[in-house]
Amino acid sequence: MTDNTTTLPTGSQSKLRDIVSSQLQILLEHKNYDGAKALLIPVQPVDIAEAISILPAALQAIAFRLLEKAKAIEVYEDLQFDVQQFLLEKFQAEEAQQIIESIAPDERVKLFDELPPQIVRRLIAQLSPEERQATSLLLGYQTDRAGHLMTPEYIALKEHLTATEAQERIRSLASLAEVTYELRGKKPTLVILRELMTGGMLGILLGILVVVAIFMFLGQKAIGFTVGLSLLSITLIAATTGAALPFIFHSFGLDPALMSAPFITTVVDILGILIYLNIARLLLGV
Repeated sequence: MTDNTTTLPTGSQSKLRDIVSSQLQILLEHKNYDGAKALLIPVQPVDIAEAISILPAALQAIAFRLLEKAKAIEVYEDLQFDVQQFLLEKFQAEEAQQIIESIAPDERVKLFDELPPQIVRRLIAQLSPEERQATSLLLGYQTDRAGHLMTPEYIALKEHLTATEAQERIRSLASLAEVTYELRGKKPTLVILRELMTGGMLGILLGILVVVAIFMFLGQKAIGFTVGLSLLSITLIAATTGAALPFIFHSFGLDPALMSAPFITTVVDILGILIYLNIARLLLGV
């Protein structure tokens, strides 16, 4: 299928939205629905959402109904919460249920957070069993928890896949699910060992390059070996820490999502400084 969407520089996006909104309003007020539909075809969903949001309320539902189903779902996810709620109230029950059923679980939960409880209960009851379970799972987390914002959709990788095969599968399915660091079916030990091997190869390569560079330009073997060994050790720790900490948290019954990149980076930085200082003390006697 040919992609007809238009990508513009960031500075031009606000102008595009203003133009689309003004032209769309003129076409809708003159009941030129075919022209309005044609106007929206090359525009990206996020820009359509912005344009619809600044239309008069009476025209918002009309503009939204002009979109084809797949694009309408993308546009709906990008709309402001008050516009989402307004459209739900305007649509018939079956039409609203189809929209709610189709959007991603995490986007659905964000919308439910803004709606009155009685409307949320009615919409949840209308969901299919699978979507109801996914939504209830996310709603079960407190609003300030990472689990409340995450999606239960993931890409499953089989244990026997190589790294290249795993990357190809992720690329082929990335448009169908949000990629997380949860790899169903992979043993923790196997994951950690693979990361250890990858980190070791990278550390050895960097260490050799540093040792050679310092020896050539400074003529200092001891300093070169100090920095090289430190790089190897830090690379190994960085690779294994990022893979091991989520499993460790899971074994204690904690949410692996708490293992954010800043936390892991901080741990690795602290350990890296300690490793470098101790290697320098042993090899340089400082």
